[in-house]
Amino acid sequence: MAPALSFIIGIIGNVISIMFFASPMKTFREVVKKKSTGEYEVVPYITTLLCTNIWMFYGFRKPGGLLIITVNAAGAILQFIYITLFLIYSPLHKKVKTVKLAIIFNIGFLGSAIAVPSVTGVVLGSAQMILYSIYRNKSKVENQVKIGQNDHGAKNMIEVSVYKETSDEQEQKPVNIACNRPGSIV
Repeated sequence: MAPALSFIIGIIGNVISIMFFASPMKTFREVVKKKSTGEYEVVPYITTLLCTNIWMFYGFRKPGGLLIITVNAAGAILQFIYITLFLIYSPLHKKVKTVKLAIIFNIGFLGSAIAVPSVTGVVLGSAQMILYSIYRNKSKVENQVKIGQNDHGAKNMIEVSVYKETSDEQEQKPVNIACNRPGSIV
């Protein structure tokens, strides 16, 4: 029952989000009617396009992200239409600014969102391979610390054993170092 309820709430959220994305339609009807953008700015539409693109990227990577993809695809289409209308009806200096912002925000940001993890993976993978090649033939040392009891039953002796692995099939022999705690009876 819970997954069905979650899906229904997701559909309701999508409807509300699409209404949000459609809210500038009245503004753009006015722009088309006047054949001028007037004092309107394009920045909110470009940033919303960026936001919808990022959410779609997340939706594609998330299992079961269909609701995320559908609502943000609808939002991206509407924002693209708004930006296109803005480019058609704005003066030349606003067109140049719009194209620059669209390239910087959308292409630049999404490119970096893909490039940064890739570059980080290459650097860390290279470091891992270098460390492996340095340490692959080194012998392993294992330290073992034991607290022993003397004949009186008191825990007052510490025994340290060091094992060294060898590449040939020799028997490993511990090197024992015993030390008494101060004030203990030996």
